[in-house]
Amino acid sequence: MRILPVSLKRALCAGAAAVLISGCAATGTVQHFNPRTCLKGPPLPAEGIDILQGPRPPENIAADMHSAFCNGQVLLKQMNEKGTPVYGGTVWFMVGVEYTGEVTSARVQKSEINSDKFVQRVREMIMDSDFIPWQRNDEDTIFIYPMTFFRWWD
Repeated sequence: MRILPVSLKRALCAGAAAVLISGCAATGTVQHFNPRTCLKGPPLPAEGIDILQGPRPPENIAADMHSAFCNGQVLLKQMNEKGTPVYGGTVWFMVGVEYTGEVTSARVQKSEINSDKFVQRVREMIMDSDFIPWQRNDEDTIFIYPMTFFRWWD
C-alpha cells in the first residue's frame, strides 16, 4: 500500500478534512465511522503491516489493534470538540507483543498527525491492549502497524 502525503490526500479528497486508509472513494465521499458499532465490527484490512519478527499473521494483528483504532477515532473527535485541532493522518507504530499477548512496547516510528498528545494517547491505548495469546509458538512478535485516523463527524 502506498501512503500519500497528507497534503496530497487532502487535495484528492476535494478539500475534505479526512484522511482515509484507501484514499477517496470513487464518488468522492468520505469513509464513515460509527463509534457505536466499531468495536463489534470486523477490523480494518491488514494492509501495510510490516512483521519484523514472530509468527503472528497480519489478520490477527489487525484484529488485536482494532480497539486502539476505534478508541483513537473517538479521541480524535473529543479533542477537536474541546478546541484542540487535530487533523487526520497516519501514524506508524512499532509494537512488540509477547507470545502470551502482553504488549511489551509501542513506539511511534513516523507520524503525519499534528498533535503529539493525540499520538501518545493512542500509543498508551496500544500498550493497554490485550492481544490474543499466541501459544502455538513461544516467539514474540514485533511489527510496524500503520494506523490512519480521519474526521468522521459533522
